Amino acid sequence: MKRFFGLLLGLLLLSQQEVRAGCSKLEPESFKWVSLPRSWTVDTSVDLDEISKHRTGIVELEVDGLKQYLRVDVPSQPVGSSNADGGISSIIVFVQGWVPQQSRSLYQMGLEPDSYYGPTIQRLAQSGSIVISPFLRDHGFSASHQSAQVLGNDPAALQRGYVRDITAIWTYRTSLLNWVSGQRLVRLSPSYRFAIFGHSMGANAVMQTILSSCVQSDTD
Repeated sequence: MKRFFGLLLGLLLLSQQEVRAGCSKLEPESFKWVSLPRSWTVDTSVDLDEISKHRTGIVELEVDGLKQYLRVDVPSQPVGSSNADGGISSIIVFVQGWVPQQSRSLYQMGLEPDSYYGPTIQRLAQSGSIVISPFLRDHGFSASHQSAQVLGNDPAALQRGYVRDITAIWTYRTSLLNWVSGQRLVRLSPSYRFAIFGHSMGANAVMQTILSSCVQSDTD
């Protein structure tokens, strides 16, 4: 009986290793600031006192060997989403919706003045949350294995790539957050909560990510 359970445990562990071998890879050593978080405003209707409550920066990293970028918004001071210990207790990953192929290379993840997503990201950060917004592969400066023409003709390939980008952030969330907090820009609460949501195409990619075997086998 012991041999049976030992064999079963071994098969389960081997199965998990096989699943993880096919999951997206992120290199924590690749993290670096392209621009340090600074005060930024997109929504001109926001009061100047509110603007000072968060800062925006851009992080470069590697996913599946591809150079990728994240927009990271950190509160200047803990507010609504802070814990009793004074640290940030809410981390939100926001995933964009569909962007036309001809506009993807120019996409700025809510930093442009007429941005559709900028005010949403801004409000979340002003509430006291760290907001991580990935430039999905083939958007902005984020690279892709395939040319834009090939990707444009294969929506399924695009979506699989987006899921891998989101999965990498989820799987390596602890490394990413430790790196951000280690830059002394913000202090995390030991009991922080991590949430992912998206809009339109991004919501579909988030759903596929949550249901993927890579996330289901993650015990972090």
